[in-house]
Amino acid sequence: MNNLDNIAQTFQWAGQRYMAIMQPFAERIFFGLVLIELIITCVHFVADQDEPARLLAELTKKCLALGFLYAMIVNAPIWFGAIINGFEQIGGDAAGIPGLSPSTVFTNGLSLFQTIYQGFAALGWFHLTMAALIALIAGLIMFLSFALIAGQMLLALSEAYLGIGGGVLILGFSGSRWTIKFAEGFLGWIGGVGIKLLFLYLLVGVGMTITAGWNSALTGWTIGDPSLPLTIAGGALIFLLLAWTIPNTAAAVVGGAVSLNLSHAFEAAMAGYGLGRILTSQKTAGAESGSSEQGRHSLGASLEAGDKAAAINNGSSASSRPTVRMPANGNVISSPTPSGSQTARTGRSSAPLAGHPAQTSVL
Repeated sequence: MNNLDNIAQTFQWAGQRYMAIMQPFAERIFFGLVLIELIITCVHFVADQDEPARLLAELTKKCLALGFLYAMIVNAPIWFGAIINGFEQIGGDAAGIPGLSPSTVFTNGLSLFQTIYQGFAALGWFHLTMAALIALIAGLIMFLSFALIAGQMLLALSEAYLGIGGGVLILGFSGSRWTIKFAEGFLGWIGGVGIKLLFLYLLVGVGMTITAGWNSALTGWTIGDPSLPLTIAGGALIFLLLAWTIPNTAAAVVGGAVSLNLSHAFEAAMAGYGLGRILTSQKTAGAESGSSEQGRHSLGASLEAGDKAAAINNGSSASSRPTVRMPANGNVISSPTPSGSQTARTGRSSAPLAGHPAQTSVL
C-alpha cells in the first residue's frame, strides 16, 4: 500500500512547479533591492567624504556576498532538493531501512491490528468476551499510533517540498540589509525541516525493530488474554509521543541557529567602515594633541632658560658689591643698599671695644 508515498510524490511535483514559477519573481526582487543597497552605500561614503579605496573594498565584499545569495536563488532546485534528499537518505541508512517511507510505517501498524482482528473474528459474534473487546480496542490504538507517526513523516516531507517551491520567492529579499532577515528565517526553516526528517527517520527505524518483536509476540497470543495487546498499545502510544516530540525539538534548535550568520555579510562591511572612521578620528586627535604638547614644552623651556639667565645676572651683580664682615663677637653688620652704599647698624655700643680693632675685608 503506497497511498501515502503517492501523496508525498504529488507534493514534490507541485513544489517543483511552484519553484519554476517563483524563480523569475525572486530574481527581480533581488536585483531591485541590490540596486537600492548599492546606491545607499555610495551615498553614505560620499556624505562622509571617505577614501575611494575604502569604498572600493567595501563594495567588493558586498558584491561577493550578494553573488553567493544570487547563486542560491538560481540553484535552489538543486541545492535545496539535495539537502532534503540527503537528510532522508542519511536517516534511512542509519536506521538500517533504506526504503523507509510513510507507507512503511502505516503498513506496520495495520499489520498489528490485523493480527488482533483475526483472533477476534475467529470467535464469532456469539462468543464475544470482554477480553476480546479489550484486545480489539488495543489493536485500534496500535493502528492509530502508527498512522499518526506516518502522518508526521508525510507532514514533514510535504512541508519540505512546498517550502522549497514557494520559499524561493523569500530568497529574493536577501538583496538588502533591511530585508535579509526574511531569507535567514527561510533558510533556518528549511534546515529545521531537514533535521526533523533526520530524527524522525532515526526514531521510526528503532520503532520498526520494536514492531517486529510485537508481531512475533502476537503470533502465539490467545484471545482470552488482553494483557499483551494492552501492553503493545501502551508501547505504541509512547512511541508516538517520542516520534512527535524529539524531531520537533531538534528542528526548533537548528532553525534558530541558522539566522545568526547570514546578515554578517552586510554588518561586517558597515562595522569595518565605522571602525575605520573611529580610528581615523583618533589619529587626527592624537596628532593635534601632540603638536600642542610640543608647543607647551618649547614654551616651558624658553621660560626656564630666561629664569636661569636672570639668576646668573643677579649673581654677577651681587658679587660686585662690597660686603663688610665683622668678627663672630662683633656687633657691626654691613649690608648693601639698593644704591650701592653701606649702612652700619650698631648693637649695644656704637664703637668697637679697646684692643679689638675692627677688621674689614672687601670680598
